[in-house]
Amino acid sequence: MVPSRILIFRRHGLPHLLLMKYRIKFSIVLLAALFFLACQLADANKPEGAGGKKPAGGSGKPEGGSGKPEKTEKEKKRDEKRDEIKEKFSKGKKPSQRDRKIGNSVMRCDKKGGMLAIQRKGIVFETMIKDIITRDENGTEVSKIDIKAVNFNITKDKNDTTTYGIQAAFVQLFGNLPNGGNITLQVFMFNDAGNVTGEDGNEYELVDGGVKFNLIIDLAESVKILDVVLGARCGFKGESSKRAKKNPKARGRKGKGKGAGRRNLETFAVCDNAQMTFSAAYNVSDKDVDMSAGYPKSNALSGEKEAEIVLRFQDGRKFFYDPTAETGDDIGDLVDYDTGSSGTMATSSVLILSCLMMLVKMLM
Repeated sequence: MVPSRILIFRRHGLPHLLLMKYRIKFSIVLLAALFFLACQLADANKPEGAGGKKPAGGSGKPEGGSGKPEKTEKEKKRDEKRDEIKEKFSKGKKPSQRDRKIGNSVMRCDKKGGMLAIQRKGIVFETMIKDIITRDENGTEVSKIDIKAVNFNITKDKNDTTTYGIQAAFVQLFGNLPNGGNITLQVFMFNDAGNVTGEDGNEYELVDGGVKFNLIIDLAESVKILDVVLGARCGFKGESSKRAKKNPKARGRKGKGKGAGRRNLETFAVCDNAQMTFSAAYNVSDKDVDMSAGYPKSNALSGEKEAEIVLRFQDGRKFFYDPTAETGDDIGDLVDYDTGSSGTMATSSVLILSCLMMLVKMLM
């Protein structure tokens, strides 16, 4: 049988082979050039603080009359949007709410229902304990407490530098439950980015303006199963909320002491620009244990446009748990202020895909 290459040579001759050779070379060069352009575009869209280091010797931007680097048009649009969100958030404060500002971020604690709101880098994020549900050993619901109906008192409000070794704003809320128990929320917003070691022994990574909150539930009597339903809402009316989805990589790691041998941390994206990190470990009656397999778990988006995460505690009366929350336009899908949409890598991805399609077409 005659090889296919010899058949092509006999049918078309040497000129055709040379033409095909040059077309392939041209296609490879074109693809390489467009791929380089796409990479440059992706790097240009990456904001400062998104994981890379600043270039040595300054920002590389032209300096203005004040000696500071001049802002790009994209940075100006970003700052305008951030200021707009900040002003709207400030005007929306209610009498039952307490604001604490640290750095350029604000956390808001509401005495009605204990809701926590975070305003950071152009994003508004809210989280709250929606329900506390007790169940028997078969999982059948025994009682359900709507925490939104609980009135809290703010018992502590101060700056804190000793609890976790990072400067933080600290607010503590305390509320009585209808069944005779009580609930305490301790909220810390950190001034600087860093790693925080939780009471569970795990290390949590946090951006500046990141929040850690300690949940302490003290019931009147011991229960077999206690389900705590957390809600999360993004935007002023939940317009940016979505079902909580587990991220491929957690924002933290197991500790070497108490955290050793426990399940890994899990980070859930609760909207495009907010995420919460959970441990399976909790403390019950001074014992450290893990939740049942499958918990924490994500529920479908509620009718109130709230993502829901369910925590399951068992066999006790007093429970302690400490998740974290982060939000901002530098979290998750990066915001493109030229278009007002999330996902600045989309343009680069489309360009690369177009290059590949072009190459396939030329080689056919």
